[in-house]
Amino acid sequence: MKKNLLVAQSGGPTAAINATLAGVIGQAMKEEQIDQVYGACYGIQGVLEQKFVNLTAVSYTHLTLPT
Repeated sequence: MKKNLLVAQSGGPTAAINATLAGVIGQAMKEEQIDQVYGACYGIQGVLEQKFVNLTAVSYTHLTLPT
């Protein structure tokens, strides 16, 4: 059975946060057991308020995700 993945990060957009998010999404898209990847809006606040965005539905054709 496939599972969903939730990513929640806090802090402003920085090179480190952007790179780790790209790495998580890139690896998750390769994993057969992961169905959808969701991001929590505003980190833990989004988790507590259940405010999520489906990151799987976003087009990443202009980005280079880690291989």
